[in-house]
Amino acid sequence: MIYTPVTLWEGFSLELPMVEERVEEFEKNGIIFERVVFSGRTTEKGRVKIYALAGRDKRKAKLPGLLFMSSYSRSPDEDTVEYFAKLGYYVLMPDYRGPFGGETHYTEYPEDIAYANATAEKDGIHRVEIDAKHTCWYEWSAVAQYAAYYLKTRPQVSGIGAAGLKHGATILWQLATLDKDLKCFVAAFSSGWRAYRGYYKFSDCSEPELNDESYKYLAGIEPQSYAQYVKCPVLMLANTNNRFYDADRAYDTIARIPAELNARVNYAPQRGKTLDGHCAKDMELFLAKYLKGTDAVLSAMPEISVEVLDGAIFVKADAERENLADLCLYAAEETVNPALRCWNFKALAVKKEGSATVYRYLPYGRSGQAMFFAQARYKNGFTVSSRIAARKFTPEEIPNENKSNIVFSSRENKYMMNPAALSADGLLSWLQTEERDYIEIKKGAFDIEGVTSEGGIKSLKINAAADKPKETSILLADAYIPAGGRLTVKLVADLYSEEKREYSVFADVGGGEVWHKLSFPVQKFKTAEGMILKSMDKINMIVFECEGEYLLNNVLWV
Repeated sequence: MIYTPVTLWEGFSLELPMVEERVEEFEKNGIIFERVVFSGRTTEKGRVKIYALAGRDKRKAKLPGLLFMSSYSRSPDEDTVEYFAKLGYYVLMPDYRGPFGGETHYTEYPEDIAYANATAEKDGIHRVEIDAKHTCWYEWSAVAQYAAYYLKTRPQVSGIGAAGLKHGATILWQLATLDKDLKCFVAAFSSGWRAYRGYYKFSDCSEPELNDESYKYLAGIEPQSYAQYVKCPVLMLANTNNRFYDADRAYDTIARIPAELNARVNYAPQRGKTLDGHCAKDMELFLAKYLKGTDAVLSAMPEISVEVLDGAIFVKADAERENLADLCLYAAEETVNPALRCWNFKALAVKKEGSATVYRYLPYGRSGQAMFFAQARYKNGFTVSSRIAARKFTPEEIPNENKSNIVFSSRENKYMMNPAALSADGLLSWLQTEERDYIEIKKGAFDIEGVTSEGGIKSLKINAAADKPKETSILLADAYIPAGGRLTVKLVADLYSEEKREYSVFADVGGGEVWHKLSFPVQKFKTAEGMILKSMDKINMIVFECEGEYLLNNVLWV
């Protein structure tokens, strides 16, 4: 049977009373933590015992409640609970994955629904052998419904909202359609379309052939199927370059949410695994508005339109102008896989049309396609993105034969670079807001600017035809390393596959107040086993690594 969001939950009701057990209570950093176990639904073999970690500011007697559900790979943790508790919420973080990873505390499922227990085979959770009601997702959603009831019946709680990360957010899409008391919902890295993985929206093969199992999963579990039934405001947060999240289709989900609920979406540009500080601020403002009743203005998503005219692409971006601090247009070419796409700021604002700004973008004529999204930043700290739009074109429409050989110069391309490694001591591993985790432009010798990042630098500006060097090419770079040191450059092939391979070369650079001119021929790049790089076809990423203080400038292929 193929269940829908309506038929899947027909007849479901919470079994009351709920039996509660307080396992432990302790205080840390001004937060009162509680480990609790409470009952879930009953099966023929027994009743689910739900474990959760709760936390609240000890100084406050009444707080809005926040139900947070993490990803499949995470158990309830004190850092996450403390982060949201310090924002002023009574936080409840239930476990839904069972005895996975050797945790001491976990949710216990009766043996007849043992499939709700997580396993190391993550892809298995997306299989629907019988129907959606006989899957882990059904049981995990039931956990969320019982957890929401538990949270809103706490004497300290005044109204509840929900926030989820990856799989946890997918679960909460269902709660957002089922619980009329939920005031708002934040979905991080979850907009659905899992059944479409590998069928990229802007490719020539964007629609998969769905079998019966796929239809069962799509209809009864995928977030885009639940979006039209959502009963509360939604904020969707994601990064543009996540291999497991299709940013191109995010708007297709959010567009299904009823317009009166004022759904919003924002992307962390060029990020692959984490959100940035703008997304963190969005979440803070959104939760405060709907759970604390603040008067935060959450401006509407910008609207964009794209057309080819006079040998170039013109993009109109229209954003709410009141308290607008900045409006920028991101552009990319050719790459249909969002995870490998390099976004740039090369579009030039050419005129204003009412509240809209018109940009002119000149792509390489043989790229065949360009993608765009606008991002508006407001004076109150709120940032919101438009849909990602694409426009195909022919070399006859855009007869531009100029390629781009510049990876980075201090005059352009800052936002084509990204931190290669993020700090391990951030507040939350999925929410990196530390300044050292951002690309920085600093002055080196002779006051010449260069790019740096503490964990190294990476760039995807090597995937599109306009950016792809040849096997005979040489990578040039100016390096400022005042204390001296080794600069390592890596070319990564088959980035997101089991065949991933790194080819590297290095240069020992002398110190002093001087910019050193370096050159790295493609033929010099080798694997750790000594295999020479023979083709650039499968190279997806460039990485620069250097310990200590360093700056790079004028990085280009010749």
